[in-house]
Amino acid sequence: MGQTIGILVLLIGLIFSVAIHEFGHLLPAKYFGAGVPEYAVGFGPTIWKRKIGTTTYHLKAILLGGYVRILGMLRPTPVNDRIVPEAANEAESGEQTAPKNAVEEARAESAKEIQAHPDLRPFYTLAWWQKVIVMAGGPITNLVLAVIFTVLSMGAIGMLKPIPVVSEVVACDTPTAACGASQAGIKPGDKILSVDGKTVSSWQNLVDQISAQPEGQELKVEVDRAGEHLSMSVPVKVKDGRSMIGIAPEIQRQRATAAEMSTMVSNQFTGTAKLIIRLPQTLWHRAGQIFGYYEQEKEVPVSVLGVVQMGAAVGGNQNPLVGPLDKLAAYLSILAALNMALFVFNLIPLLPLDGGHIVGALFEGARKAKRKLWGQNDLGAADVARLIPLSYGVMGILLLMTVILFVADIVAPVV
Repeated sequence: MGQTIGILVLLIGLIFSVAIHEFGHLLPAKYFGAGVPEYAVGFGPTIWKRKIGTTTYHLKAILLGGYVRILGMLRPTPVNDRIVPEAANEAESGEQTAPKNAVEEARAESAKEIQAHPDLRPFYTLAWWQKVIVMAGGPITNLVLAVIFTVLSMGAIGMLKPIPVVSEVVACDTPTAACGASQAGIKPGDKILSVDGKTVSSWQNLVDQISAQPEGQELKVEVDRAGEHLSMSVPVKVKDGRSMIGIAPEIQRQRATAAEMSTMVSNQFTGTAKLIIRLPQTLWHRAGQIFGYYEQEKEVPVSVLGVVQMGAAVGGNQNPLVGPLDKLAAYLSILAALNMALFVFNLIPLLPLDGGHIVGALFEGARKAKRKLWGQNDLGAADVARLIPLSYGVMGILLLMTVILFVADIVAPVV
């Protein structure tokens, strides 16, 4: 039951994140006056739709993904006219005066679409900076969601963490064999303040200080017992290669500060960016895992199946210390990472990704400024249709990546 809940939570979160991403494109497009004939959540057959204003909103049967159709994303002709009627008529009739390449076909389809909505303004006629805002709107909403989910997970709920307060004095070998803490008189409730004069800032810091000590080493440990500071000499015992003094920590829920959450979001961004930079190498590694050639790694890209597997792992966690709040925090953390990935990935400057359209708009703005400075006529919208062949190659790579990651998540799951 817990695994099923985890799967549903992550699937709903994924659908919501994609839907909000597309809404991030829709709102500025409408604000700047561009036509938006269609907005859809999911793919496949339509199970519900409603037209509001000039936009038809769809709910599709396959709730994985979504899209927003903005009118005239590609300039229909290489001239400044809004539309060349011959191009639209040719596209609609299917007649061709000469063999067409992918670029010409894309322009003709754009012309046909624009002619079908004469009352709507095409996207390509927007100012270059408006195009940047429209295309950046989707990724930016994912960045906002990543921040919100991080704040909810780490700031509002927090995480259970061990603290340097003794919950139990434990035996080292057998129930009757005392460890150094027991011999020194450390008791439950004692707060460890310092070891050999070095302040203890966290439980992990305490573990690190003890683990560096050899067998029999006497540590000067200062504790706070009900407001009274006591100093004790505690011998170290080594068991299975680990140095210990025989204490267990208290577990406490800790909420992150604003500065800590800012660092978390920054680390999410840099970590995701580094992963994308290493994507060719990582994909090769994941493909090798399918055939058993490479060992498992922690930081690897996953498919939708991998996200679902994470949800199942969280939901199915049977640790008695992990309650519903902790699972909710884990779900939110996964969704934060997912939205950061959507933010960074969509900014890759290649069509058909949002970053490709942003680069096209920036090129248009730079060209406009240059020609104005030199007293030359403006050439109008950038002809991004010329990049259509490249976009087909990118789509092919994305499809291959999806297949590799999906199969790898079956054969060599991350969780």
